[in-house]
Amino acid sequence: MTPSLRSAREESETRSTGSKDFHESQGDIGSNASFLSQDGDISDPTTVEIYHGEWKNDKRSGFGVCDRSDGLRYEGEWYNNKKYGYGVTTFPDGQREEGKYKNNVLVTNIRKKHIFMMRSNKLRERIESAVAEAHRAQQIALQKSDIATSRTATARSKSEQADYAASSGQNDSQMAIIIAKQYGGADLTGQVSIAPLRRRLSDFSLVRRMREGQPPPGTNIFDQQQQQQQQSSS
Repeated sequence: MTPSLRSAREESETRSTGSKDFHESQGDIGSNASFLSQDGDISDPTTVEIYHGEWKNDKRSGFGVCDRSDGLRYEGEWYNNKKYGYGVTTFPDGQREEGKYKNNVLVTNIRKKHIFMMRSNKLRERIESAVAEAHRAQQIALQKSDIATSRTATARSKSEQADYAASSGQNDSQMAIIIAKQYGGADLTGQVSIAPLRRRLSDFSLVRRMREGQPPPGTNIFDQQQQQQQQSSS
């Protein structure tokens, strides 16, 4: 879509969008693009845009507030990354545009003189309601952002603790191997089998049983009594 050299306000009031269907997909832009960038109103490439509000299918849909570093601000309803519904646009020069939008185009302006008083009051109520809902969605988005930041910091802290514990365990293991080599004389640089250790533990259990006068595991009590009688007779 060819950018226009006209101001954003003039373009939003005069630009035609073709189809008026609610599900129109022509001219869709990415979720990270500006809600007015297709009108060529961003002249500074360093302009930063921040949106807080509701999303659907990775696009701005529902209520939300969008602020740009160049001073442009929109509060109200969105659909498919575009201003769609009741809302208020505040321009960098301080002027306000209030009414009903459709695909970024202001279709009902509350300041038009031909609008009857009753209709104007009803339109004003809907705009104020949409702005209030946009602010509520903004606060919810900020709370979720704070929670996500806190959880990220907690996860990072736990990850660092786990890395420190793993490093300490590795250092302790290396120190144990060095001490074992000094006092045992065995080559423990490779993977050491635990079978000799199990055998030594089994022998230690057998010696302890013999010292306590208990029969070794698997010994028949009748055979043990015969051995005791033979020892006493001799």
